Amino acid sequence: YEFYMGDWSSDVCSSDLDAAVVQFGGEWRHSSGSYRYRDEADFDLVLDVGGSRGDDGHTRQLDVSRRGDHYGAYASVRADVADRFTLELGGRADASTLGPDSTHWSPRASALYRLSEAASLRASWGRFTQTPSIDELPVSDGAVDFDGAQRADHWLLSYEHSLLHDIDLRMEAYTKRYSHLAPRFENLLNDIAIWRSEERRVGKECRS
Repeated sequence: YEFYMGDWSSDVCSSDLDAAVVQFGGEWRHSSGSYRYRDEADFDLVLDVGGSRGDDGHTRQLDVSRRGDHYGAYASVRADVADRFTLELGGRADASTLGPDSTHWSPRASALYRLSEAASLRASWGRFTQTPSIDELPVSDGAVDFDGAQRADHWLLSYEHSLLHDIDLRMEAYTKRYSHLAPRFENLLNDIAIWRSEERRVGKECRS
């Protein structure tokens, strides 16, 4: 495998507004990669099960090259709407040319209520998307194209309390919902398979 990645990011923070903090920024990442893969397999047992292979062996050789760009932009605003109440709203947009999908929008919201000088209660919700990276193409399973972005929705409720001697107590209750997950390949005969393999990775990275 050979990979090249170059990226750029910028963050801006502005607090000129009364009782509010505004943040925004963006990033760009270009990547390219080449996969050269070959394997041979012989199967002693052929299963008559849906989704299983019908042959008793194969020889596979793949030579795949891919390149793409990732673009991201975000913005958020945090304001004290009352003496004890702070509200934060934000969002993020991501787009990648590696996968088949288009722009993904990820809204986020958070509310903080200060019960006292030492205790606070926080509730938040956010959507997070993860686009594929150039080194995540499962060529060993015969894939030659990247899947779309994966998505997760998070709900969080937390209680924070500052104790003596710089000790903080934090309790959280949360739930996460995942969707648009990438397909997973499994061995029908054994969920845990151990094998020997040899590979060579050569990579270059450029940051500015």
